[in-house]
Amino acid sequence: MAAGIVLAPAPAVRAAEIVPYENAQFACVVKLSGLIEAGDAERLATVINAMASDNPASPVSRVSDGLYKRSKLAVSFDPKKRICLDSPGGNLAEGIRLADMIYEVLGTAIEPGAQCLSACSIAFMAGSESTESDAGIIASRVMDATAKLGFHAPDLTVQEGSYNRDTVQGAFYVAVNSVGEILKRSGEFKFPYTLVGEMLRVRPQEFLYIDTVNRAARWHIDVANTVGPAEISPLAVSNACNNWYRFHADQVATNGLGDGSGTERWGWVQDFKPRKGEFSFSEEGFGQEGATKCHVIGELKNDGDLSGSIRIGENEIGTSLSKWIVYDQAVRLEDLALSRNPSPFRPVGDEGAPASTPGTLTGGCLVVKGDVLEDFEPCTRVTETTTSQSIVKTEVHAHIWPSGGKTVVVEKTGSGIFEQTINGVETNSDAVSGKAMEFCRDGASKFGVDCLSSKAACYPNATTGKLFCFVPGRG
Repeated sequence: MAAGIVLAPAPAVRAAEIVPYENAQFACVVKLSGLIEAGDAERLATVINAMASDNPASPVSRVSDGLYKRSKLAVSFDPKKRICLDSPGGNLAEGIRLADMIYEVLGTAIEPGAQCLSACSIAFMAGSESTESDAGIIASRVMDATAKLGFHAPDLTVQEGSYNRDTVQGAFYVAVNSVGEILKRSGEFKFPYTLVGEMLRVRPQEFLYIDTVNRAARWHIDVANTVGPAEISPLAVSNACNNWYRFHADQVATNGLGDGSGTERWGWVQDFKPRKGEFSFSEEGFGQEGATKCHVIGELKNDGDLSGSIRIGENEIGTSLSKWIVYDQAVRLEDLALSRNPSPFRPVGDEGAPASTPGTLTGGCLVVKGDVLEDFEPCTRVTETTTSQSIVKTEVHAHIWPSGGKTVVVEKTGSGIFEQTINGVETNSDAVSGKAMEFCRDGASKFGVDCLSSKAACYPNATTGKLFCFVPGRG
């Protein structure tokens, strides 16, 4: 998103077209498609007010920069109406003005196969609706599971050959000012500061895509046209609570609720048989000292329709219980798309983390027996993680030696379970210490390992009487 000018997308990209439009599923009454340019916000205001011209009594107010803040459409139409967006981006300043126009007036939507990138993503985040209650203005933004929503930092644009100090400082100011304009609106638009922060870390030529359950939940973006569970299981309830809690934790992480970007699973899961029909569950273990409950209430019909709400605490308004939110945070949205699945249902237990490329960590493996170092060689630890329907997390760490041999450590945690085995023998991990630490330090330079790493661990094997330790490499 260029700061104050148009980005340089492919020449074939056309200027934005803003027209009345009907999409019943997304409740869109207007559509913007194409490159965002100066004047598009006023064009949108004109289109909206023309659509509502039969109600001349509806008040029209204006904000300081001359944009319509509250249109006749917002007063005389259903407040749940939206604007469908399909744009590669363009003029960032105009994207912000579009956001001002959209807020309080329309929700936002991205249809199947459409994209909303760069400056468009700023306008998208302003999607909202008035509840006409104590809840006030709430976020109303939804993307299809196959759509692309992408954010990145403003471009520091300097014309070719213009590299004097004043030119560069001027471009820098424009870029920084655009960030300030976004931050100024972030609270009102429910545009999380952490999303702004992540956005600023992405180069202008790249994108941070909203492509996983975690990112959609953490930044309060709804997802449409996904498969759903065949039945509601303990894992589905836990996922729903944890995904909504990520939004809360992301907002107030400094207050000790946790990091919304982390992988920790909160809550103490209830044990029940998977079911359809109406349900109501309260799961403890959220908030500081685990004193807050998550409430999941809803109904899963035989045709797969899922409705209900998720609420953290007793007084929170909460959010809708959507199909996608009952899946593990690591699941990719495109993998949940109805159009890419043979059935609208996924089997019970499939709400867990997807099969993915195992995590790999290089380092050193050493074996100690008594006071004797039996082996110390470079090795690779390959980790595969799964989560069962009863919320038991299983991590299989295969430590691969240069010979091809493996030392396998399995760790199971969750639902009151904590079990560890090494090559099938029960064990309890411990930090690297004593003789193992001495041997580790002696070989640290040779093998390039960090003996004090928090990921270093030792596992005693009662059958062999040996101690196996894995120590990761530096950096």
